[in-house]
Amino acid sequence: MGERPVPKSDSDAAPFDRGTPGRSAEAEYRRRRARDARRRQERFGPFAWLAEALGGERQSTRAWSTGADGERRTGAELERVLGERGVVLHDRRMPRSRANIDHLAVAPSGVWVIDAKEYRGRVERRNVGGRFKTDVRLYVGRRDRADALDGVRRQEDAVSQALGSALGAGVPPLHCAICLVGAQWPWFARPFCLDGVWIAWPRRLGGMLLEPAVLDAERIQRFAEVLARRFPVR
Repeated sequence: MGERPVPKSDSDAAPFDRGTPGRSAEAEYRRRRARDARRRQERFGPFAWLAEALGGERQSTRAWSTGADGERRTGAELERVLGERGVVLHDRRMPRSRANIDHLAVAPSGVWVIDAKEYRGRVERRNVGGRFKTDVRLYVGRRDRADALDGVRRQEDAVSQALGSALGAGVPPLHCAICLVGAQWPWFARPFCLDGVWIAWPRRLGGMLLEPAVLDAERIQRFAEVLARRFPVR
């Protein structure tokens, strides 16, 4: 079968919505914060303010605000580095799922599926397989972050299927990455690839989107339009 033609732009159509980094995470944070406030009011009445002052925010609630901040920082850096050379779509809805894709970058080097994570701790690749088996995992601080790799690979699969159904054999190079915001990297650290997922930090990841340049400006725009339709704003 031959390559399907890349869908052409409709010059009369309204520009597609590129989305806002962290919008859905921020909305979830506000929803949970309001729910927590109602529960404190129901339990402590006029002393709800004191309960909040002494106990602070629930960690599970605060995590959504932290995540939104990580998405905003990552999105801002991707936009800064790419400028007019690419298109970044933010906070996109996964079909038939409650999950979202933090960032879809259509860049000279191809399409990138990017999951922003604001983790604290030192980044390392750790072999947990023992003497006779190699099992290298991503650790940030003391925590195994294999679940983050699984999540972004599922997102990559969804994007691959969407591009394949729209473009046939003409799909662009597809990459996926976890962008670690706030983590501590060793001196002279470089991004690394683990089980097909790139691990990097915002500024370094931004540079990776530019090289090698395999897509021209016209194809970047057209692929971005396909992805914006298939993965609407959340």
